[in-house]
Amino acid sequence: MRAVMRSFETERVFSRPLRSEGREGVSRLWAEPRVCEFSGVVTDREGDTIVTPFSSTHDAVRLVEFWLDAAERGWGGRWAMLSKSSGDFLGMLGYNSIAPVVELAYHLHPEHWGEGLMSEALTGFIALVRQEHARPLLAVIDSRNTPSIRLITRLGFSLSHVADDGLVHYVCT
Repeated sequence: MRAVMRSFETERVFSRPLRSEGREGVSRLWAEPRVCEFSGVVTDREGDTIVTPFSSTHDAVRLVEFWLDAAERGWGGRWAMLSKSSGDFLGMLGYNSIAPVVELAYHLHPEHWGEGLMSEALTGFIALVRQEHARPLLAVIDSRNTPSIRLITRLGFSLSHVADDGLVHYVCT
């Protein structure tokens, strides 16, 4: 069952389903150590680990193929965040549909941190996801990632669980 993957836009961000030609932007994003610091293990569609930060465009190809496969199977997907003014690749956001919740994921290139772009894009993305899924939304965040925790709480998520591995779970019903 293919996931419904529609484009959406906000005032400054156009987000479209990730496509294979997005690998250059994905490569640049995931080559940034600050993006990878709290992101956990990254795997390809065969389940093999992709070492982060990425060292080649081939790593990005593997990750994009993973997310295209997830969308085809209907359990998740990723959207490319593009600047409406310049067309530049800003980051990625997406979800993993893992019953009984829909887990959000989001990554923004550090050159755009502090501009409010992720808050803006996530607000639009959450509205899109709510149209497709009636389940609670979940954000799993490393407890040391205080900017992400501040962002998700501003968007109405509440702390629901603190795991032994240092991950905190925030939920929005």
